[in-house]
Amino acid sequence: MKLLIPSYFAPDHPDWDKVVAGLGEDCGECIINPDSGPGFDLDRAYLDLCVRLRKAGIGILGYVYTHYGERNGGEVMSDIKDYSDRYGINNIFLDEASSEPGDVKFYTDLYELIQGKVVLNHGTAPDKKYLDAGDVLVIFEGYYQAHRTAKFPEWVSMCPKSRFAQIVYGATSIADMDASLARIRKTSGYCYVTDDFGDNPYDRLPSYFAKELKAA
Repeated sequence: MKLLIPSYFAPDHPDWDKVVAGLGEDCGECIINPDSGPGFDLDRAYLDLCVRLRKAGIGILGYVYTHYGERNGGEVMSDIKDYSDRYGINNIFLDEASSEPGDVKFYTDLYELIQGKVVLNHGTAPDKKYLDAGDVLVIFEGYYQAHRTAKFPEWVSMCPKSRFAQIVYGATSIADMDASLARIRKTSGYCYVTDDFGDNPYDRLPSYFAKELKAA
């Protein structure tokens, strides 16, 4: 499996040293989020961070929210263009992705316009039609306790694992991490498990990051 890290911490945060030292080429990707999207202007610190990550061979995705298909498509594309123009990022993490079949066209239209990899964060298993709207679907995002009993529709198990990701927070011990990774490995090729929690469970790396990387 590869790590898909919602790295929503500042570009000068010391955890970036761990990411660069540990992740390496083709081991995973990071999602950057300057200000619930690309922000209003170029942030030189984020630009320097992107250069550093690319030198280390680490993939980068830009965070863009979609408000479950209700956000204006032009605004979404404007954010996507800003990532490309400012930071050279063409791979996009579309957060707050709808799971409903009636919203599929909103996302397939975006998918046709985006000139890079698209990860859709549904946070739950969406309608199967979303396979045509993104490269990777996040089929779970939530607390460790909820993940223990999560179930997925049969069609998920019939697809390549590389099409899916799962994100688990509040996994407080290494044993919890191992248990989550074992469950994720059954259906998904991308993972992230952290002991962080609260309003932003992605403001630091998990305390067991090195062990998770090795286990994944």
